[in-house]
Amino acid sequence: MFTFLRTYISRNSDLYKSALFVAIVLVVVKISIHLFTITNYGFHRDELLYLAVSERLTIFRNEFPPLIAIIGYLKQLLLGDSLFATRLLPALSGGAIILVAGLTVRELGGGRFAQTLTGTAILIAPLFLRSATLFQPVVFEQLLLTIACYLVVFIINRDTAWSWYLLGIVLGIGLLNKFTILIFASGVAAGLLLTSRRYLFYRKEPWIAGLIGLVLGLPGIIGQVVNDWPLFTHIEYISRTQFEVIGVSDFLLGQIVMLHPLTMPVWIGGLYYFMIHKNGNRFRIFSLCYVAVLLIFLIIGGKPYYLGPMYPVLIAGGAVLFESLMGRGKRLAAKTTIITVSILGGLYLLPIGIPVLPPDTLERYIQVAGLKETTKNNRGEYERIPQDFADMFGWEQQVEEVARLYFELMPEERSRTVIIAGNYGRAGAIDLFGKRYSLPKAISYVSSYHGWGPGDNPAEIAIAVGVSSSLLEHLYEQIQLKTQVTHEFAVSEEQNVPIYVCRRPKVELRAIWPDLKRP
Repeated sequence: MFTFLRTYISRNSDLYKSALFVAIVLVVVKISIHLFTITNYGFHRDELLYLAVSERLTIFRNEFPPLIAIIGYLKQLLLGDSLFATRLLPALSGGAIILVAGLTVRELGGGRFAQTLTGTAILIAPLFLRSATLFQPVVFEQLLLTIACYLVVFIINRDTAWSWYLLGIVLGIGLLNKFTILIFASGVAAGLLLTSRRYLFYRKEPWIAGLIGLVLGLPGIIGQVVNDWPLFTHIEYISRTQFEVIGVSDFLLGQIVMLHPLTMPVWIGGLYYFMIHKNGNRFRIFSLCYVAVLLIFLIIGGKPYYLGPMYPVLIAGGAVLFESLMGRGKRLAAKTTIITVSILGGLYLLPIGIPVLPPDTLERYIQVAGLKETTKNNRGEYERIPQDFADMFGWEQQVEEVARLYFELMPEERSRTVIIAGNYGRAGAIDLFGKRYSLPKAISYVSSYHGWGPGDNPAEIAIAVGVSSSLLEHLYEQIQLKTQVTHEFAVSEEQNVPIYVCRRPKVELRAIWPDLKRP
């Protein structure tokens, strides 16, 4: 193998000498790490929802834009719904972030050390490890914003019309992915207005680019309009239940932890490089955009990872600054030490970034390593392991119990039975794992599931999973608690999940369905 690599490199010396060679190597390392670990735990709560949405492809009935459903639909057509297939594209997207950041370094004038430092900083960051593990819009937003920032650098350097239009396409796809792209676009606009490049607004290219982005992102906006803006209902709910426990200090400290403390000098250096340094201040737009977006999230609320898409370009700028301070080709020992320390430090936080350790081992590691704060959930409570990991356990056990109760019913009873789930994770688990048992699709009054309705089943019998007894008392006269399902490492809200069998309905489910809607 080593002989082959040595021969291949010698025959392709131009590739080896290229500044992008290191970035490509780090891309391979990044993707390999994910491919060997993405199936260690189970499906995540959010992944179960996105798979359910992908299967139904109801792109105008969700509280989020349609791109994740379209990607999921194509993925299921081509690769199926296995855990590996579901997480393959996020892993590849995570690698692409490093590649595009490497291109950004090159466009900024950086060399091999800057490439290596940029790729290493992204590689060890728990934020980018976690996002590239999960089938969620997060990693696609990070990639699209990294591409957009590269195009902005390209435009500042070359100012070609096609690069503007390509930027509009990228932002339009971003609008189909997450509506927060509008916040970042606003930050870019603010950055232009506050710099000498405000003259660009007098030209047609930026406006055409904006129009392209708006037209491409229109399906997501239409979906909100026709469904009475479910996005705002969702935002109000998470603001009340999650954002309130995230203070300013939590948000700011989260930036340091999720990017790895060792990378802080690099991205802070990027802020300085773009804002003040003589070689980088023509790209001041990025520092101003970062500050503007940071202030917006501090004002309206948000989770620390919301700011994540801004960091690849800041890391690239900081790496170029470090390289210029140390000199190209000089101080090899110092450069090697920086990269080595970064990698070793990355290993320290690696287990909270990707599911590399068994959950019981991870729990002990967190205790020994003093990383308890990484287990705080969205409600400010502590789990045994980080919440994203805890959200990968317990779903199959719930479905097993539902299947057992379902097939305890007489065959004629099953045709009149519905399965009601109390949240989208439970409903998505029944839809995915229930295929093994030939279970009917779940219904739920929560999130996108409410828009799909209760179906045509008369619902004379209901198996209710994690539905409050107070709600069931409004629906059925006979309510029998059959079992409670738990998993030692599942999130706290999925501990002791009650499963009821309900009979003798008081009301027709379809008649009161609109009143049952929950975010």
